[in-house]
Amino acid sequence: MQRMLALSLLLCLSTPLHAQHAVITQEERPQATSDTLRPGDRLDVFFFRDADMRLVVIDEAYPRRYGSLKRALEKHGCLAGINGGYFKGDAQASPLGLLVHDGNMSQPAASGSFAVSGVLCDDGKRIRLVRSNKLDTPPTRLREAIQAGPFLVEDGKLVSGLDKRKRARRSFIATDGRGRWCIGVCSPMSLHELALRLSGGALRGFVVRTALNLDGGSSSAFADRQTGYSISNLKPVRNYIGIAPRRAGVSPRASSAENTRPAK
Repeated sequence: MQRMLALSLLLCLSTPLHAQHAVITQEERPQATSDTLRPGDRLDVFFFRDADMRLVVIDEAYPRRYGSLKRALEKHGCLAGINGGYFKGDAQASPLGLLVHDGNMSQPAASGSFAVSGVLCDDGKRIRLVRSNKLDTPPTRLREAIQAGPFLVEDGKLVSGLDKRKRARRSFIATDGRGRWCIGVCSPMSLHELALRLSGGALRGFVVRTALNLDGGSSSAFADRQTGYSISNLKPVRNYIGIAPRRAGVSPRASSAENTRPAK
């Protein structure tokens, strides 16, 4: 199993598409420290490069357009995806913070809350993850954008002040600051525990420079259309984050998936 994990991680950094799903557990890393993984911990992670892959912000809207992450990804030609940002408790499940898709802003930026402290965006050339108050590009010039939070890792360091008590399934997006990215979900952890693992080397060869928490808990959803593996959200969500090829004509099964089957 350890060789399988190492191979899948190597593939995600070397295949022509540079996009792969890996399952990371303590059992597959027996020498892992308490800062990285503990028995029972599991991370499902989809690695990719923004030179090859683009961000797609998918709005379920109200009433629901798609009904599931898998169907939303299929409709938008995405290889993989995850649940998006937070939303309000009103009847329309209004998005909490900036929402831009295909150059059209359906929800303006918000401020004053840890849940909207970061902006994940794509200007058509590259993906960026920045503090909301440091976004230097007008939303009208972005192709895709969504707000979420809090930050888990910044400048390669664990963010202080994160909650250590409440444990729940979490979803996140992270980058090494050099064009490599990943989206992922984890087994129940506190925000502090997840940040500790991401900053402590749980992703092995992928060194996390910046990581942002998404709307986890019962909203957590993850899908890789290359392998057919998915985790369904337990309650309806307002939006999703999809990962699609920057070039047209790439099949959802374009890259080798036989070495990335989830561990049982």
